[in-house]
Amino acid sequence: MVYICAYLSVFMFVGHIVMGIKLYLKPMLSSDTEEIAKNVMHAVFHYVSVIMLFSSIALILYAHEIVEISSDVILFIGIFYLGCGILQMVMAIVSKGLQGLIKMFQWSMFIPIGILAIVSVV
Repeated sequence: MVYICAYLSVFMFVGHIVMGIKLYLKPMLSSDTEEIAKNVMHAVFHYVSVIMLFSSIALILYAHEIVEISSDVILFIGIFYLGCGILQMVMAIVSKGLQGLIKMFQWSMFIPIGILAIVSVV
């Protein structure tokens, strides 16, 4: 189960980089938004990238038993991803109702990764 979680996390990270830059980051940076706000959002995009990269690495190392990683770390990653997914769902529903769930689809990856990480250590 943790293998699925690890590779879903890698898939989500790659999607974040490839599609996120094209669909979200570049349009936001070319918008009329104030420069400091753009720079903050640019930094936040890369903060998320770093979090996703290192959590994916930790999940892969844990799944393949390459390095001994505490199950507490995996539990933290799971809770973090589950929390992000729930937050994303709430924001999507509040902004556009059920249509928002389709347009703001990131929850559909965050939630399974979170659940699988939690279940793999509990």
